[in-house]
Amino acid sequence: MVDNVNGRKHPGTKGERVIERILRVIIGLASVLGPQGAKGHISHAFATLLKIAGLHWAQAVVCALIISAGIAAYFFKQNNQRWYGMVEALFGVGALIAVASGISLSSATGAQWATMFGSAYVIARGLNNLTDATEGGKEPSESWKQLRTSAKLLWTHA
Repeated sequence: MVDNVNGRKHPGTKGERVIERILRVIIGLASVLGPQGAKGHISHAFATLLKIAGLHWAQAVVCALIISAGIAAYFFKQNNQRWYGMVEALFGVGALIAVASGISLSSATGAQWATMFGSAYVIARGLNNLTDATEGGKEPSESWKQLRTSAKLLWTHA
């Protein structure tokens, strides 16, 4: 089957091709917005939620959304471990860039350092999921190329 995005033959089912296209859009938006741009949108959404629902309800909604995202990620990983690994590694890179871009020697907190070191773990888990998703633990060369390209885009737009 030929992929209409770039004209190359694309292995996998129709569902996998749809997921790939969705992830390309998400990665593209993340590279355009950058970690700080996304942070601004999230902060604005939370401020709006605070005005509408009040502090405790806003906190409850955020917790429910995060728990829902975790459950959705679990089911996504069950069916798409390769893509889950790529998204996980990119999330780790994005979190690292977002925190590192706001840190300075005079204002560095323990939480910022813990988040940056935690990002290394998230990146490692993502790469491990990428490797586990392939037969025999072979390196998924196309996935690695996409991961490197996306990480470079995130880094240059941060």
